[in-house]
Amino acid sequence: MSADTTDDEINNLDLPVIDGDAVATGAAADSSEADERFRNLPRLLRYAMLVSNASHHIDRRLAAEIDQLCPNLGLNAGWLINREGDFNRDLGTDLGLLLAAELDQRAVSEDRPELRSLADSVRLLSLPVRHDIRLFFGEHRRVAKSLLLAFHGFVRNNHDGRLCRELEQFCFGWAALPCCSHMLDETGSAAYAAGILGALMAQR
Repeated sequence: MSADTTDDEINNLDLPVIDGDAVATGAAADSSEADERFRNLPRLLRYAMLVSNASHHIDRRLAAEIDQLCPNLGLNAGWLINREGDFNRDLGTDLGLLLAAELDQRAVSEDRPELRSLADSVRLLSLPVRHDIRLFFGEHRRVAKSLLLAFHGFVRNNHDGRLCRELEQFCFGWAALPCCSHMLDETGSAAYAAGILGALMAQR
């Protein structure tokens, strides 16, 4: 299965219904977030910081947000189950990219631009580190552009130096991944790798 899967193929997938307990757990984790600095961040930057700070139930938080705006979306349930499975080795990448494409399509067809940040957040959590930059490069670049736009818009009016530094490290670490992935474990999450690479790049 790939991001080029057609609508008919998606409709023929045996996708589950979203787990109510998983959604409730994600919503509860979001409402009890200990670090108040992240609450007012644009969605994509907030998920970047949750990953960087190894917060709990990140996948379930995003699935809960998607379910609130797009209830009972089968791809959402399938993506979450795939990522949480005992034998998951690919971060749910295939279903994640299908879910992101579906959210983008709904953003256009239903005139709901808020769904685009959900789509980019799914990509952020689903993309792996790859030494072959041609694979998933378009998806990676899409997230990089969104991260940098959100970052520059946010820091104009924010004076929390520590938070701005952490955001800058992550955003530029993500942007540099296609050139520097040889420094990292290829089997890992691109989001976790971006935080590590950004810290290496901005030590001074």
